[in-house]
Amino acid sequence: MSLAAIVFGLLALVIWLGLIFGRGYFWLASVADPVPEPEAWPRVTALVPARDEAAVVGEAIRSLLAQDYPGQFLLVLIDDHSSDGTADVARHAAAEAGGVGRLQIIDAPPPPYGWTGKLWAWNQGGGRSRRFRASTVHRRRYFASPEQSARIGGAAPI
Repeated sequence: MSLAAIVFGLLALVIWLGLIFGRGYFWLASVADPVPEPEAWPRVTALVPARDEAAVVGEAIRSLLAQDYPGQFLLVLIDDHSSDGTADVARHAAAEAGGVGRLQIIDAPPPPYGWTGKLWAWNQGGGRSRRFRASTVHRRRYFASPEQSARIGGAAPI
């Protein structure tokens, strides 16, 4: 057996011993530590920039409005010049979910030179929130819960 093999073997052993004994049984840790309930839940605004998303926006709106969040929750759909009735589908979905008062729809103005559609839509919707920090979730993926959004500062573009 060569000296290099012994050195690498001892190095691997030291690393594993450090992980086992120095990290406090890291493999048994829970996925997320429990978060204490705040005295007052922050306002959360979910931003949904959408262009020609009529086929999927209803599901997204119903899912977001079904969130069980104890604080104020507002849903802002920024319609980025849709031609398929995206805003109407969103209104209908909000009515079905009983959340018409929590849905606000903004018609995004045309983006200035140098801006792209989704970024411009986020910029238009971000002004509806007191603080704006982005956490992005795109189509067909899991939506950020309002609790997760509250932890990052109040707004979650979806």
